Amino acid sequence: MSNFYRLEFNVEQQCFHFGDKSNIPNTNGYFTVSDYITEREFIVFECFLKRDFKKKYSQDYILKSMSQLSIFWEELINNNLNIN
Repeated sequence: MSNFYRLEFNVEQQCFHFGDKSNIPNTNGYFTVSDYITEREFIVFECFLKRDFKKKYSQDYILKSMSQLSIFWEELINNNLNIN
């Protein structure tokens, strides 16, 4: 069974952080990207981000990419496709 985490990103440090119930969200320069994400889904998201070869990510870019990836996931499911 996969564990779910809250995914957060810090624009200044350009790094992601997995939070859990014990962490206060949106602190120390981090903002929430997703409230429920598995490690595997994060790997797919990270690959999805790299599609534009950006060196720095803005908050808008991260959130827009997550939204686009959600639509992509839905289309995969609707077409009975799965990423293994």
